[in-house]
Amino acid sequence: MTIRVACALGAIVILPVRADEPMNVNLKVSFGLWEVHTHPQLSGTIDLPAEAQSLPPEQRARMQVMMQQMMANAQKPRTFHKCMTKDKLSQGWSTGQGDEGCTRTVLSNTRTELAVREVCAADGGSNEVMMHFVMSDSEHVTGTVDATRMHRGAPVKVHETIEGKFLSTDCGNVKDSEPVKTGP
Repeated sequence: MTIRVACALGAIVILPVRADEPMNVNLKVSFGLWEVHTHPQLSGTIDLPAEAQSLPPEQRARMQVMMQQMMANAQKPRTFHKCMTKDKLSQGWSTGQGDEGCTRTVLSNTRTELAVREVCAADGGSNEVMMHFVMSDSEHVTGTVDATRMHRGAPVKVHETIEGKFLSTDCGNVKDSEPVKTGP
């Protein structure tokens, strides 16, 4: 899931907008290089596709192990560097769901807090994302992203906590967002 922030003058609003429309965000954010830590937690199961039932038992078992490994990997904390510029802030939000059939509702939009709910039509129901960010100052952000996606009629939920800190006005070689390598 990718999230982009937009910045412009605004006020506290509660109104639905189409998700493909730019969103004016009032958060006071320093421009430059940010370090962001994410801590995702997943619940729910992702079953093998119906086509997999016709596979030999050994292949199905390997496929199930691979899916469990993918779920475990998706829950690992991540750190990345993000170059935040005025242009990027003016582009609005993206939750990575695609914008067709999505409605975004801005619940809070101040210099220190932003809360947004996005609902997108999907096969078997709808997908929902709730984002809440708090700026303790222009160089520190904390937040949560809670998402529920339907998978073959059953919900898969993600709860992610986010902490970010401003590092420098110079982004160096970071053009957008890059994972921070840890370990050898």
